[in-house]
Amino acid sequence: MKWFCFLLLIFFHLQVLAQPVLYLNRSPRALLSGDAYTAAADDEYSQYYNPASLGRVKGFAMTPLQADFAATNVLAEQERLENFPKKDPVKIADRVMGVPLYVHGGTTPSIKMAGFGFTALINQSANIVLHDKTTPVLDINYRYDRGYMVGYAFTMGKGKPKKKKSKKKDKSVQTFNGQETSIGYSFKSIYRDSLVGSFPLFGTELVNIITSADDLDYHSLRNQLGYTKGHGYGHDIGFLHTTYRGNAEFSYAMSVLDVADTKFKVYEGSGKVPNQPMMLMTGVSFKQDWALFDYRLSFDIHPVNMPIEFNRKIHAGIEAGPKVVKLLAGYNGGYLSYGATVDLYLLKIMAGFYGIETGTKFREEESKRAVVYFSLLDFSFDVP
Repeated sequence: MKWFCFLLLIFFHLQVLAQPVLYLNRSPRALLSGDAYTAAADDEYSQYYNPASLGRVKGFAMTPLQADFAATNVLAEQERLENFPKKDPVKIADRVMGVPLYVHGGTTPSIKMAGFGFTALINQSANIVLHDKTTPVLDINYRYDRGYMVGYAFTMGKGKPKKKKSKKKDKSVQTFNGQETSIGYSFKSIYRDSLVGSFPLFGTELVNIITSADDLDYHSLRNQLGYTKGHGYGHDIGFLHTTYRGNAEFSYAMSVLDVADTKFKVYEGSGKVPNQPMMLMTGVSFKQDWALFDYRLSFDIHPVNMPIEFNRKIHAGIEAGPKVVKLLAGYNGGYLSYGATVDLYLLKIMAGFYGIETGTKFREEESKRAVVYFSLLDFSFDVP
């Protein structure tokens, strides 16, 4: 019974496994379109991709109430989860072997105004993977982040073409060219609670911890496993260049997130809080916007600087549709993603499925996930 309670405990409170790329936060819209967002970022998550994207804000934008939730796609793992054993630890281990069990919840309300941006962060993820049938090992990596990001982008150039009245004909026409370049910087302050480790499932360390906890108290268990709290400061820089031609725009971008790594100073616990690693990201996007329909194609390579297979760094995406309903699809480092978003002015809902690599090689171990997002009272306006 203790083993069953312990597995449930970890499933509901912990995160991650083998060798996934540890990003600070991801946009659901980006994840459903291949996570190709460095040059395309224009929502409340844009600072997590490129602080230069703040240069796109010419007026005021606010997202006060929003949240995103993600979890293992139980539809894809339905066969393993049916008639799940309740008490036998061996059978439980066999069912979950190699399946990344994942749950996530977060919110990132933001305010943007004329190149300035402020984003709050509350982000908790929980993922567990059990591997190696011969000697079962439990890979654990828990992360609970709270903090904020503040940034500014300096923009140069003509900007987006504006409509003007023709003197000969009383109708609106549009100029055919324009361009702008933005350079951005973001500062972040993050409090992180974490628990990271690999534990032989039937090893002496784990067994001793469990058997020594008479009442199987969650807090005492996580502290003995190495639960630690820390605080750190980080810096991001970015570049974005956009060229406008009529109703089309082409963007190229580069960003360096968590310059020289965001390091955390431990203030509680005996373990180590993992650094937020520096990531170099680059991408392009192309968009065409008509009155009733628009689409965007995007392509990214990231993280450029990390020692993983190049195929895992390739991201491509598309989003298309009328203003109210858009379809999203993409290729995320070897796996497909797809979903849809509904925008009802002050209410926005998004949902879909995506895959992410959690192994050490290209297409080695896929974590199949589902994501749901909603925002309320989201609004923006541009200054003429």
